[in-house]
Amino acid sequence: MSGACTDQRHDHQHDHSSNIATGLVFKIAISLNLIFVFVEIYFGLLHHSLALVSDGIHNLTDVFGLIIAWMGYILSKRKSTKKLSIYAAVINTSLLLISSVWIIFEAYERYFSDQAPVASTVIVVASMGFVVNLFTARLFHKGHQDLNIKSAYLHLMADAAISLGVVVTGIVIYYTNVFWIDPVVSAVISVIIIFSAWKYFKESVVMLMGKTPLSINIENVKKSILLQAEVAQITQIKVWALSTSENALIAQIQTSKELSEKQIKDLKHRLFHEFKITSVDFIVF
Repeated sequence: MSGACTDQRHDHQHDHSSNIATGLVFKIAISLNLIFVFVEIYFGLLHHSLALVSDGIHNLTDVFGLIIAWMGYILSKRKSTKKLSIYAAVINTSLLLISSVWIIFEAYERYFSDQAPVASTVIVVASMGFVVNLFTARLFHKGHQDLNIKSAYLHLMADAAISLGVVVTGIVIYYTNVFWIDPVVSAVISVIIIFSAWKYFKESVVMLMGKTPLSINIENVKKSILLQAEVAQITQIKVWALSTSENALIAQIQTSKELSEKQIKDLKHRLFHEFKITSVDFIVF
């Protein structure tokens, strides 16, 4: 039995948005959201709307989340700091979960409060928030293959959903004077966000532990490798995350004959485009 090792790194690093790569998208999103945080909190406190205050606090955590996501995205592009981008994803998703739980507790306290929000203010300010968050979320849409970009996109879409819910809350209060709807809507939306964010939190933690990313099915990876006719059997295989946007693979394979350079190149090209595997290490028997 003879052994040969091939260590191949894929050269194609596709940035789905040059603006994301340069940080322009992050700068726009952070600036708009930071300005709107002060608008929401000011009018929320002035007119006794927990929905506005909680949405403003949530937007503030998203500003920090966007900064972390930006740092993580930059780190993921540098060989020496790739894994630090996974830590950034863990922190980012944790912030989203923590802030959502905080809003639920605040909603519980406000439910028994006598303070009544001014409906017209709630409608106008929340409508502005919906536009801001939806616009900035769309800026990240084309770059959502990276987990840090995914979490940034999720944060902003979640805020857009919250703002829309607050608009509906204001309309209901305006026509019915049912004030308890304000904290109830805040709590319901926060629960929905927790369920959505939990998926990305788990994925980032799994990556951090060096296990197979949840988005990758090992059996599908094996099938992709076995599409190469000369590969007869895969005896061992391991896939782990190098960063939030890149994965690595090491496998022991048996071949009917030695793989040519072109065959290896085609195989790693397929693994990159199907599973974002940029580092391939085959031990051939």
